[in-house]
Amino acid sequence: MLSFLTYPTLIILSLKAIAAIGLLLIGFVLIFIYFPSVWEEVLQMSHNCTLNGRKLRAYNMPSFPFGNATDFAKMKDPEVMLNKLFKAAERDEGCVFFWLLFCPSVYVLDPSLVSEFFGGRFTLRDTRRDLADRVPVLGMLTKGAIFMVNADRWKKQHSVVVHAFSKFKVGTYHTHVMNCVDKVCGYIETNMGDANSVVANVMDLMTSFASEVILKVGFGADMDSASILHYGKLFLSLFSRSITPRAILKPLLNLPLEFNRQLLSDVAEMRAFGMKMVDKCKEDFEKTQALQGTSGKGHSKHSLSLVSSLLHASSGDGNKLTSEECVDNVFGFMLAGIDTTMTALSHACVVLADRQDVQDKVRLEIRTELKRIRDRRRENKSTAGNSNDTERDTKCHDINADGNDLDVSYSELMGGFPILGAVIKEVLRLYPSVYNTIVRVARKDMEFGKLRIQKGTRVQVPLWAIARSDKIWGPDAKMFKPERFLSPSPEVENENQSATGESGRESVGPKISIPDDMKGKFATFGAGGVRQCIGRHLAVLELKAMLMVLIHKFEITNPAAQDTEKDRHNNKMKTEDTVSSSSCKDALESDRDDKESRLPHWKLHYGLMKPKAERVHLKFTKCCS
Repeated sequence: MLSFLTYPTLIILSLKAIAAIGLLLIGFVLIFIYFPSVWEEVLQMSHNCTLNGRKLRAYNMPSFPFGNATDFAKMKDPEVMLNKLFKAAERDEGCVFFWLLFCPSVYVLDPSLVSEFFGGRFTLRDTRRDLADRVPVLGMLTKGAIFMVNADRWKKQHSVVVHAFSKFKVGTYHTHVMNCVDKVCGYIETNMGDANSVVANVMDLMTSFASEVILKVGFGADMDSASILHYGKLFLSLFSRSITPRAILKPLLNLPLEFNRQLLSDVAEMRAFGMKMVDKCKEDFEKTQALQGTSGKGHSKHSLSLVSSLLHASSGDGNKLTSEECVDNVFGFMLAGIDTTMTALSHACVVLADRQDVQDKVRLEIRTELKRIRDRRRENKSTAGNSNDTERDTKCHDINADGNDLDVSYSELMGGFPILGAVIKEVLRLYPSVYNTIVRVARKDMEFGKLRIQKGTRVQVPLWAIARSDKIWGPDAKMFKPERFLSPSPEVENENQSATGESGRESVGPKISIPDDMKGKFATFGAGGVRQCIGRHLAVLELKAMLMVLIHKFEITNPAAQDTEKDRHNNKMKTEDTVSSSSCKDALESDRDDKESRLPHWKLHYGLMKPKAERVHLKFTKCCS
């Protein structure tokens, strides 16, 4: 009956059918683009996430095909976005529903839900991380790192890795960190010449610092400068390329393009370098054991490195990491530690350049604290009558010196300087380096708080929004106000004493626990659960060490600011010479101005909160004695 249909006719009919289907699809796409409410209703029919039996609706009209992902790209005024999020959170009991492409997603803004988010049941059993799926290049580089693996492998690794990041072990990295701090400050001083001041890109300075610290801590202080420079640049280049659109879409990585070839080649080079360092560490350790005739107690030149700690650490039941897992976790540590630390330090410098009143108070505290440390050491030396102290022990921390002698011990640094600690915590609160990438994906249909979420739902903690919530932090939530942290709870005080092993006699004023989550309010390092940032103690060491020396040696100003008061610092220092333990909070509350109301110095970029390029060129002026 269909004999009249010749092959040419069939081809023509097929092409017409394909064209009709194509036109129909184009019609639907145009409807979804120009009538987003229609697309929203289609999405609404596809999900089953509810609150108290009521189906959730996105906080803003989703666009086709990206959902609400374009909201951040189009954001010009963060205040408008925040108001929408807070309004939705008030309506939906601390949660904000939105769409990422076709995937239902939930922001968590309520502190109690944030704590549950980081708890063992939710973060280990009921959900998974999808970082390797979202950023496949980083998945190739870090492979089986602790934050990439499933619950069973995580438990095994965590029981080992936690020993390599213990407070005691981080203390052994103190010298590495201080040497890197001195190198950055020496670079600034060298470029000053006779002018006693220089304008420098603070992002470049802090990138160099963080990279060198992480590489030396990761693989040993004996790494030569050429290797540090090469592999530091290579890693940062990999990171920046890995979050570009053509690297995020995994299918595109298989295309025979030069970009992909170079990217995969660089990943292979970094992995080969990591395995080479592990093998070298093993070899050195075995030689040291043979020379000393000990069993596991030899100390090679790599013994003060993360890779050595990971290789030789074991859990209570004897679990150890393989060489491959050690490399995975060192690169995971680099991924988590370089960009976040350099970004936090850059934010701190930019903010302090604007807030000269706060910078002055921090500098005064540093000088007062150093004098107290110097006096106590002299007193201890006199009491002990020990004339055999090393040169390091007998050095005075002269606050009138050029700042070359800042030989502060790990416990003195971590347990003291409360105003500096409060400033750092406030910077981390308002300007979290990773603002929107803490994500868990539901493994099954489940309950989360009062929510009922379906399998595949993404749950996120938007740190930048939590930090600016009046409901959580009060009416001054958006203000830079470090003194909010200068009245810690007894629990925080006890935690600090435990961290330093000291009774607190060396510090001025209240102690500040920077990583403390404040019952879910401050989640920069995680909140009250098993998946807190495992490297938080090293991060705090880097932040305090760099800012202590930098502020002690230099006055940091914004050369582009129109309202710079040129001689303000010197005039204030002539009239103030001490900070008492009862005046720490008052010290920061004085001289408050309205600089917080200026346009933000930051931007949101691929899940990261970065200082704007035009704000990172700062002037460093050598401080007067």
